Amino acid sequence: EEINRVADKTGVRASYSVETTGTFAVKAGSTSSDFAINGVTIGQTDYQDGDQNGALVAAINSVKDTTGVEASLDSGGKLVLTSSDGRGIEITGSMGAGSG
Repeated sequence: EEINRVADKTGVRASYSVETTGTFAVKAGSTSSDFAINGVTIGQTDYQDGDQNGALVAAINSVKDTTGVEASLDSGGKLVLTSSDGRGIEITGSMGAGSG
């Protein structure tokens, strides 16, 4: 914001892109009951390989207006989390096979 306030004088504009992508494709499992993003508890969610049932993405996106984080899957089946407002993305709790 500070940079963009004087963009007409400096000719410089700033923007942000905060995104994180999982290392591997989503494998069937569950999030823990204390699974949260940016301090907002999402809780336990059971999901399938590649999140075929859409449960993981839907659970994260159900609170995206509060967390500022939207979930999607890339072409390789990896979970992609994108911050819509430039906030960092803090994940607490756990997700994966046998979590709970």
